[in-house]
Amino acid sequence: MLIAEDSTNYPRVTHSLENDGLGFDYKWDMGWMHDTLEYFQLPPCMRSKNYHKLTFSMMYFHSENYLLPYSHDEVVHGKATILQKMNGQYEDKFPQARAMYLYMLVHPGKKLNFMGNEIGQLREWDEKREQDWDLRKYPIHDSFYRFMNDLNHIYLSHPALSEWDYKEEGFSWIDCHQEDKCVYVISRKSRKEELIAIFNFSDMPQTYNFTSEYANKKCELLLNTEWEQYGATVPYNNSMPPFALDEKITLERFSGILLKTIKQSLR
Repeated sequence: MLIAEDSTNYPRVTHSLENDGLGFDYKWDMGWMHDTLEYFQLPPCMRSKNYHKLTFSMMYFHSENYLLPYSHDEVVHGKATILQKMNGQYEDKFPQARAMYLYMLVHPGKKLNFMGNEIGQLREWDEKREQDWDLRKYPIHDSFYRFMNDLNHIYLSHPALSEWDYKEEGFSWIDCHQEDKCVYVISRKSRKEELIAIFNFSDMPQTYNFTSEYANKKCELLLNTEWEQYGATVPYNNSMPPFALDEKITLERFSGILLKTIKQSLR
C-alpha cells in the first residue's frame, strides 16, 4: 500500500496515473481527524453549536480514498493522548472515547490507530520507552482494551463496515439534524447487510424515534458502548430478542449503539 500523509487540498492524490492522479492507494483524512478531536475536546454545552463538525467530512469524502488517522503525530509534542483529549474528568473520558471509536468504526475509510490508544494510555508516546502496558492491571483500562478488541472483531466480521467504503451507497445519514440532542444516526451497507449506528454525544440521556421509513425494520443489537463489561453500567444480554425500530430507543450519555437489520421473509 502507498499512503499519502497529506493535509493539502491537492486533487486526485488517490486517482490512477492513467486518470491524471498521483497513484496513491490512500490519503490521510486530516480534516476528519482535526474536526473529530476538536469536537470531543469541547464541553458538552458547546457541541450543539458545533454539531456539524462531525457531518462535514462526508461533504468531500468521495473525492479520494481516505484513511482516518489517529497517528503518532496526535500523541506527541504536548498534544496529549487520544484519551486525554476527551473533555471532562478522568471517569468521563472513557465513555466518550468508546463512543468516539465506534463513530470512527462506522465512518467510511480505512482506520489508523496508534499504539497505546487501545489501552487508554495517559502518557504521550516516547520513542525511548515502551508503552505503559501495565495499565491493564487497572479495571477501567482493561475494560477499555476489551472494548477496543471487540470493536476490531466486529469490523472483521461485518462487511458493511468496509466493503463499500468508497461507494456512495455504502453510507448514508439516517439523521444528522438532531443538533439540540447531539444525536447522530448512520447507516452502513454492503451487498449482504445493513448496520445502523446511533450516537448520543451529549452529557444527558436522550431518546430517539425512527421515521416511518425505518420503523418497520427489525434489528439485533451488536454492541453498546455502555455495557458493563466495558466499565459502564448497562447489563449485557447476549440473548436479547430482535426488536422493531418503531420502539423508542434510549441512549445513555456519551454513548453509541450498533445494530444489524434483519431481513424479514415475505409472506
